[in-house]
Amino acid sequence: LFVESGFLAHVQSSNIKTEYNNNKIRIISGNTVDTMVIKEIIDFISTDGKITNIHLKVLYTIIGEMMNNAIRHAYDENKEYTQKWLLFVEKASDKYKFTLLDTGVTIPYTVNKKSIFENLKNDSSLVASALEGDTLRSRTGFAYRGKGLPDIRESVFCGFVDKMNIISRKACCQLIYGKNLINKSELGCPLRGTLYYWELLNKEVQNDIN
Repeated sequence: LFVESGFLAHVQSSNIKTEYNNNKIRIISGNTVDTMVIKEIIDFISTDGKITNIHLKVLYTIIGEMMNNAIRHAYDENKEYTQKWLLFVEKASDKYKFTLLDTGVTIPYTVNKKSIFENLKNDSSLVASALEGDTLRSRTGFAYRGKGLPDIRESVFCGFVDKMNIISRKACCQLIYGKNLINKSELGCPLRGTLYYWELLNKEVQNDIN
């Protein structure tokens, strides 16, 4: 997986052996909301004709929102970090698997912990609050914190995405289609950044669910 994903090209390694697998898009990195990369992803998963156009449009929005979050929020007031995201896509027999990572200052860091919200102490509660559209918690003032994360949440709750995990600092939030709730837990060691993992089922499985 390391070799086929292109992982070794993104770390200090003397072994940058290249092996290509048509069921994987090698790790891509960027520092903008890159519409060409998003189009590459859409083209990759639409080749077999199993994903509906509406699901493709939702996927386009999700990836764009995550890229936007990484660039506009993850590196605020923290110049020591390289401003970028990394994206990996894998095709399995019945689903597509997506992973997007930024190494910025995390969602909990960018969220206020003041006033009436002082009781929301742990990181998972802060991330869940942002997913639920608690715009009063925005520290940056950008519209993304009040719209983007709730839109991502709704993509799961409405069935466009089967499930999604979000890890940010010590927060681990799991969203599952059909349950319309956010399972929250705390990591023992913090992740320096925010990682999104989600799955998109093929058309046949989606039709069975709906």
